[in-house]
Amino acid sequence: MKRWVKQDANEKLFVNIRKVGDNNEAKFWINVTQVPRRSDVKCCSVCVKPVYGDQMTLHKVAEFIAHYRVVGARTFFLYDLAMSAELKALLAVFQSAGIDVTVVHSKLPVNSTLTFMYGQMEVLEDCIYRSTAKSEWFLYVDYDELIMPLRLPTLPGILNITGTRMGSARVGSIIFQSRSYCQEYGANISSIAKGEAPLATRLYSLFKSTGIWGKYIARARSISKPGIHKIAKLCCGARQIMVSTREAVSNHYRRCCHLGFMKHLLPFDVWKTDDLREEKAVARFTKLAENDLAMTIVRSIIK
Repeated sequence: MKRWVKQDANEKLFVNIRKVGDNNEAKFWINVTQVPRRSDVKCCSVCVKPVYGDQMTLHKVAEFIAHYRVVGARTFFLYDLAMSAELKALLAVFQSAGIDVTVVHSKLPVNSTLTFMYGQMEVLEDCIYRSTAKSEWFLYVDYDELIMPLRLPTLPGILNITGTRMGSARVGSIIFQSRSYCQEYGANISSIAKGEAPLATRLYSLFKSTGIWGKYIARARSISKPGIHKIAKLCCGARQIMVSTREAVSNHYRRCCHLGFMKHLLPFDVWKTDDLREEKAVARFTKLAENDLAMTIVRSIIK
């Protein structure tokens, strides 16, 4: 068999397979999707699992985008699974203001628990493909997960220093260990009383210092089989490494009172104050995020 390829005036690619020696005009051409051209930008695209209904406040999404812009991300892919009209309107304002946000409509079934549990892989694989046209590296995180560089101020800085240590071509994925914070801690309400946006990064009620639920940044073209918390398989001799918690972590801001079946794995007291502390890195990023364009826009809309 031999493959014939042609391209039309709109740069669409078509493929036809025929027996060797068969020079007859092909009756059927298959339209195929081309792999995006390699981006000159190193870091980073942010991929987020689908948003459904009114689960996300506008402040939370704005802070999420602002934080990742502060730490070096360039573009965002947000997946719409019955996203609220208010959030769509806010993202449209972001786009018109020059923030690189792409909203992708998800065709997964909305009213299915299995969609929320297992539908992430379809979204992840789609976003990996889309991100290659925007940047070399991408992240896959939830809205309540904020990666915090500690020794170096940005994600590009982490990539550069890791590449220097191990050889940039050898590193295919970097895992960040997670730290979980409780949203129920009463003192967090004080920011609302002051008329400030209830930012997750003001939460200091740490109940688990590190955990098995990490998140990662990865080079899209080094992936053979992706995963939610780590890459399942890398290609081309690339390696997956885990950075020290002294260098960077993934802060997970969650409602601890609703951990349900995981409570026996994560013993904690929501109101415990012994471990409360204002982390300098978190405070620094909070201040920078508050001055980001995304937060400026959301404050101008919601007063």
